[in-house]
Amino acid sequence: MGAGVNGCFEPPKHWGYHRKGYRPKLHSEIRAFANARRRLVGKNSTFHIVNVRLDKDGAVKNSAPCPNCFELLRELGCESFTYSISEGNWGIKTT
Repeated sequence: MGAGVNGCFEPPKHWGYHRKGYRPKLHSEIRAFANARRRLVGKNSTFHIVNVRLDKDGAVKNSAPCPNCFELLRELGCESFTYSISEGNWGIKTT
């Protein structure tokens, strides 16, 4: 199990992201994978993601993965991605 939140990070200068006004962002599902990857065993390990988005008042909101995150997670071994849509509604993407 791993947890993650959306956020910006400061990459090393040699990555080339230091253009005016640009800060790379990591989405919560990628941070959760990064936190959990130590627990995955072997190169062919598969995993499932559950992503829930809450607004500042605690209401459930849409947390569907962006195409880039979904493709990356698929390539890393994600078998399914379950995400919140609204209170009581869920979506599932499978690879």
